[in-house]
Amino acid sequence: MRNRVRWRCNKFATSMRLVRYYEDRFITLGRLYINGAHFCDTIEPPSRKYYGRIKPRRYKIIEYPSKKYSRMMPLLTPTAPRVGILIHPGNKAQDTKGCILVGSANGRLLQNSRNKFCELYNILALSWKEGRETTIEIVEEF
Repeated sequence: MRNRVRWRCNKFATSMRLVRYYEDRFITLGRLYINGAHFCDTIEPPSRKYYGRIKPRRYKIIEYPSKKYSRMMPLLTPTAPRVGILIHPGNKAQDTKGCILVGSANGRLLQNSRNKFCELYNILALSWKEGRETTIEIVEEF
C-alpha cells in the first residue's frame, strides 16, 4: 500500500517504464514501473517478423473502448505499422499476439493477472480523469 501513494503523487504525468530483461524464442519477460516504483511483471510474445512485441521506445497510453473485452482498455499509440496494442490480463505469451500482459511472475507464467490489471487500470483511469499525460517507455536490458 505504501507504493500507491508514490504512484499518485505526480500531478502532471503518470510515467510508466517497462524494462524487458529476458527473451527467448517463446517469451519476453519484463518488469513494469510506475513513477519509478516497481508495480508488476509483464509477459509479451518474442520478437517476430510479422507480429510479436512492439519496438522499444516511448508510447502514449490512451483509453480505448475494446469490443473484445467489452470495456475501456489502455491502448498504446502510435504503434505503426501495428494497431491495437493493449495492456491486458493474461497468463502466458500465447495469450497475446503483441499486447502487454501484466501480473505477478511465477517462472514463465503470470499469476494474479486480473487483479494486477484492475489495479493498473484504476491508476490509469485516475490519471486520465485528472487530465494527466500518460506514457510508457519500453527499454530492453538483455
